[in-house]
Amino acid sequence: MRAYHSLLASLALAGVVAAPARGAPLEVEVYRAAGTPQQLELRGRVYRDRVSGAIPAGEGAKGEALRKNAGALLTDEIEGAEVVVEAAGQQGKAVTDEDGFFALTLSFEPPAAPGRLQVVARARKGDEEASGEELALIRPAAGELLVITDFDDTQVHTHVTSKGKFLESVFLRDAGSLEVIPRMPGLMRCLALGRSARGERSTSIHYLSASPVNFHGKLSAFLTRHRFPLGAIHLRHLEVNNLSDSSPYKKERIAQIAARFPGYPILLMGDGGEHDPEVYRELREQLGDRVKLILIRKVEGEDESPARFEGMKRYVDGSDAAATLIEAGLLHPACAEYRPKEKKAP
Repeated sequence: MRAYHSLLASLALAGVVAAPARGAPLEVEVYRAAGTPQQLELRGRVYRDRVSGAIPAGEGAKGEALRKNAGALLTDEIEGAEVVVEAAGQQGKAVTDEDGFFALTLSFEPPAAPGRLQVVARARKGDEEASGEELALIRPAAGELLVITDFDDTQVHTHVTSKGKFLESVFLRDAGSLEVIPRMPGLMRCLALGRSARGERSTSIHYLSASPVNFHGKLSAFLTRHRFPLGAIHLRHLEVNNLSDSSPYKKERIAQIAARFPGYPILLMGDGGEHDPEVYRELREQLGDRVKLILIRKVEGEDESPARFEGMKRYVDGSDAAATLIEAGLLHPACAEYRPKEKKAP
């Protein structure tokens, strides 16, 4: 993502010091995941928070958001931590790499029941220990729909095409002040219910973003606040050599998700601000008839060349997206009239 060059440079210009916070405790984070009754792939990281020693308290809501968001990016990643993860009576072990990341696969025998799983991770480095929890979703190996949706400017206004507005959304807004795309939470809840509108569908929902993994907590809190349905959250491990273009990351991650759920037809949702149309077109060629629909949101400042959107449907908010999905047979007709005010969690 081009804007991340400016994002990281802004930290230095703002005078945010990267010195470790003295006495900061060890922390472990597990990323929200989705798997099948047979397997669940889990990722996470072990780190120390720099906030208390590196970033002064902010003034006002935007100042506090800046402190939290910059602090999320400025962490000390812990190499060589021993991690034990447990879910549904199964246990897996891993050791963090030089960037503090770990990845492992839990195999379930007997198979896990479809539904929510509580995942608990415990990390040890020397004499220090830490633990963290997260929810995971188990879905049947074959189901009715695999929903893979971009996050930025697809579910939330981040204004990636506008450098100034984008930096504001990244640094000066937190989970409570990010702007949700109108009626998208309700639409996503309808997708989770399925064509029966009674919750009988085997749906697997995946939120995909090129934002750094450091913002997992922020995105998770935003989705919860606006009552989006539970789904896996996929974020990017940012490195110097992958800052400029998120396309390779998105192609690889979507291909991995599609392979993990081979018995599902696919709905791809994105926006026209950067490269989603091009990425999705290539994936449609690879995945063939499994891709039932590509929905691309219209955003200000996008390249409007018609060729970019050939064979795709456009939308502005959840209302017109719902109409398109109903027409395609992917959404229950009752969702066309679904217009409640989006409630915010306390």
